[in-house]
Amino acid sequence: MMELGIIGFWHSGKTTVFNVLCKGRAETFRHTEDGSRVHLSTVKIRDHRAEALAGKFQPPKTTLATTRIIDVDAPPSTLEEADTSHHTSILESQLRHLATADVWLAVVRGFSAQDLPPPDVRKEMTNIVLELILSDLSKI
Repeated sequence: MMELGIIGFWHSGKTTVFNVLCKGRAETFRHTEDGSRVHLSTVKIRDHRAEALAGKFQPPKTTLATTRIIDVDAPPSTLEEADTSHHTSILESQLRHLATADVWLAVVRGFSAQDLPPPDVRKEMTNIVLELILSDLSKI
């Protein structure tokens, strides 16, 4: 089974992407002081080739490939920060939950919102890469 971890800044749309990939209904919410939440889902990957072979050879069991998708919602460090600014760092708590993932999917905000600054996709992607580099350097 392959694990896919979704990373990105707060309010970037990570949980919405998670819901689309998993056909789920994970809650998108404003955070309270109770900390980060982890959404997990296992999705079977449909493969028409495997289905055609199973139809032709009639095996007793057909096992489809699966992917486990992980979305970590971590709140800003304070509720005041949540109300006054767009959180622009990937927290170590997020990276700890995603450390075992085989693939990371970076989500950047490309939409406007009333209480957030205008989106800057290039800047957010650059910041994500820099955050990951700094996280690696701190571990070294």
